[in-house]
Amino acid sequence: MGPCLCGDPYCPSCGPAQGNYRCYQCGAWSADGGCEDPDACAQADRDMAEAMAKEWEWEREHADEIERALREENYGNQRQEDRRD
Repeated sequence: MGPCLCGDPYCPSCGPAQGNYRCYQCGAWSADGGCEDPDACAQADRDMAEAMAKEWEWEREHADEIERALREENYGNQRQEDRRD
């Protein structure tokens, strides 16, 4: 199935293709004047980016533990499937 082609300027897919963007923080559409408080939305964007960076750093620091846990989980799932056969 391809992209939406409804042409509605407020469609999440078609709107941006027509230059009508929606703020990720407050949900305001650019065609309606955009954010009421662009500074607050920009700060929320920075806060979200910082939180994601911290999460990625944690995942990098714990990659070995995460990988081991996933291997153990997959091993456990495989053993359950073997028992069903």
